[in-house]
Amino acid sequence: FSLSYNADWLEAKTVTPSELTSGFMLEQKISDSQIKIALAGAKPVSGSGTFVGITFKVSDKAKIGDRAEIKLQNLRLNESDLMEPNLYYVVSVGAQVPKEFSLSQNHPNPFNPATAIQYSLPVRSQVVLDVYNLLGQRVTTLVDEVKEAGIHQVIWNGKDNKGNTVTSGVYFYRIKADSFSEVKKMVLMK
Repeated sequence: FSLSYNADWLEAKTVTPSELTSGFMLEQKISDSQIKIALAGAKPVSGSGTFVGITFKVSDKAKIGDRAEIKLQNLRLNESDLMEPNLYYVVSVGAQVPKEFSLSQNHPNPFNPATAIQYSLPVRSQVVLDVYNLLGQRVTTLVDEVKEAGIHQVIWNGKDNKGNTVTSGVYFYRIKADSFSEVKKMVLMK
């Protein structure tokens, strides 16, 4: 896979394997605004979690309040292109760690075809963020991993766990992080 980022005020420094990929060969190429990473291993990865850790240095040019995206691109698994990675992380300079857990209303709402869900963590936490239909059946899991303290955002593209586009209607999203749990409602309109 590759990641693109704003080279004006971010500089990629290191890429390290995680516990999940500790036995894998890791190849990396860091250029001005992109990191290309390849992992190869004899045994398959099972479960979910972090594949690599990436350290960035923020430039002295960056001012308080500046924001930049780090965006996932060109994701391939076993020589097959995986379409619509549509994942990115927003970095804010001088951002303070939130004082409490929170789950924001998705935006836009109603939405079509995708919506953003933002949540805040005051401490590093195991986060599970699921989407449910009106019958209470889980449609998809958007997040199921440990996240650092801060403000995070995830995009839901209106698809279920199998990659099928869901029907128009009311959906609920629920976050669980440490002892915090909250549910909010959203509407998909086609």
